[in-house]
Formats: sequence, structure tokens, C-alpha cells
Amino acid sequence: VGVDVELDAIAVLADELGQPAQRWILGTDQTMLALMEGRLADAEHLISDTLELGMRSQSWNAVVSQRFALFALRRAQGRLAEFEDTIKRSVHEYPPLFRFRCALAHTYGELGCKRDASDAIDELMTHDLGNEYVDAEWLLSITTLADPCALVGHQDAAARVHALLTPYEDLYN
Repeated sequence: VGVDVELDAIAVLADELGQPAQRWILGTDQTMLALMEGRLADAEHLISDTLELGMRSQSWNAVVSQRFALFALRRAQGRLAEFEDTIKRSVHEYPPLFRFRCALAHTYGELGCKRDASDAIDELMTHDLGNEYVDAEWLLSITTLADPCALVGHQDAAARVHALLTPYEDLYN
């Protein structure tokens, strides 16, 4: 209920301001909610609509958000294979963005490409993940690494990811 109240308040403000950036923020929030609630058809439409809004105000960020939302959507749909090339491209187009490297490791794991998943995890483990890449997407990125670590049996990486996630365990109950 609280989320709906907040989204309604953001919608009122976005309408009052009439600026594409605020409408884009509202769209990204609505997309996240649709994904979390499993409303995948709604999420698909929101991702497309939100990208259009974002391209008028936050073009680079709109593309980044759209790609990560599509990653989450395709994963939920069991369609990651068709999105693999986009994730690979995103790693190269946005090298400082940790989320895409985590998404690529996750994609490889989900698709059964254990060697590629293990290589991607190994590369990520060369970094101090508790202090590097810490931004608004850090927690989401770290959680994305848990499954591929388990899928490839990478015990050291799994232990590091677990240690990083432990302070947030109350968020995922």
C-alpha cells in the first residue's frame, strides 16, 4: 500500500512539473514494481514507454535502465538466451557499470555456459567488491552474482558474495 501511495505522489509531482525526467523516474519505479509483482506484460510495456521518456531527458541512463530492466524481464520469462548479446555489448559499452558484468555472469550461469560464467566470476573476484562499484545498484548487482557462484560451484566467490550480502539479510526474508 505504501508503494502505491508513493507512486501516486510522484505521479502528481511529475504532472505538476511537466518535465520528462520526473516522468521517466516514475516510469522506472513503476517498471520495478511490475517486475517485482510478476506483472511481466505490464513490465514489457512500461520498459518501452519509459525508454521513450528517458531518451528526452536522461538518454544514457535511460538506455542503461532499459537494458537492466529487460535483463530482469527476460530472466523472469526464461528468455535470457535472446538477451545474451545485449548484455555482452553492455559490458563493453559501459565498462564502469558493475551491474552488467554481474548480469553477464548470471546469464552465462543460467544458460549453462559454466566455463564462461566461471571466467566472468573470476574476473569480478579480482576486485574489492565491498568497496569498489558501490552505487545505487550495488546491492542488486551483488545479489545477481549469488546464483552463478552456486551454479558453477565457485565456493570462494560464493563465500565472498555471502559475506557481502549478510548485512542485508533482513531485506530478503
